[in-house]
Amino acid sequence: MIEIRKAKDRGHTKIDWLDSYHSFSFGEYYDPDNMGFGYLRVINDDRIKPGMGFGSHPHRDMEIITYMVEGELKHKDSMGNGSVIKNGDIQKMTAGKGIIHSELNNSDTEEAHLLQIWITPDRNGLTPSYEQVNIEDIGSSGSFRLIASGSNVAQKRTIKVNQKVNLYLGNLNEGQENQFNTELSGNIWVQVVKGNIVINDTELGPGDGAQITQTDKLNIKAKDVSEVKMNNIDIEKFRKTEYPVSDIFVNRWSPRAMSGESVKKEDLMSLFEAARWAPSSFNNQSWRFLYSLKNTESWDTFFDLLLGP
Repeated sequence: MIEIRKAKDRGHTKIDWLDSYHSFSFGEYYDPDNMGFGYLRVINDDRIKPGMGFGSHPHRDMEIITYMVEGELKHKDSMGNGSVIKNGDIQKMTAGKGIIHSELNNSDTEEAHLLQIWITPDRNGLTPSYEQVNIEDIGSSGSFRLIASGSNVAQKRTIKVNQKVNLYLGNLNEGQENQFNTELSGNIWVQVVKGNIVINDTELGPGDGAQITQTDKLNIKAKDVSEVKMNNIDIEKFRKTEYPVSDIFVNRWSPRAMSGESVKKEDLMSLFEAARWAPSSFNNQSWRFLYSLKNTESWDTFFDLLLGP
């Protein structure tokens, strides 16, 4: 079964230096029908203006993968890493117990275009780590190359992900065909980076995504020069597991909101800080908590905090 997520239907954030499309709920964009796919929590298609970017900000308990489509991104983090992620590079941070990092367009004249992918890890509290490899010359046109994996890391320049997922990248010339065989429960998310393709008689264009379940083989044909990313995910296990979330939601604030008890201003301040600096801690439960505040005095307080200095 194939369910299409058209590029035009994604969430959209546009500010003076960033033009970003969200396949799943992210930041101020909330869609209860698109909270993620299995362990796949975020696919953001970002374009960053020259010399601009994300200043220092924290993350925790998330596998964060950046794939450069065009341009360069300058990275610095609290682990002491400083690097430039170039076209054809893939980078992964295991946020684990907590990291702080920044991402800035390394060019003063050219736009940077990237995909950022977040995957929930197999456990919380991991030791933060960093990897970066160039995958531009791996494999050949018409093939799908394994670029990140939770198990098959013995392959050349394959990044280790702390979850049962495989990420592939395919480059197809016009008219080329490829058959992709799944290994993990037949659950796949396809993201078209460039070009137009046909998967099992279903057409996808630039920026389109597809949630594919209950299938073992995909027949893929390129209508023109195309670049395709695939996430092969064991979501059967995921369905039996809660999203890992920040303790702020699990142990304190969410239960009070669900039980109808009053939410104090200090609670909202803490929630605001989590929303502002650690969006990777958000999941279905915490989004429902925020929604439960609507049309209440607590919501007004929260809104005041959002607009505050």
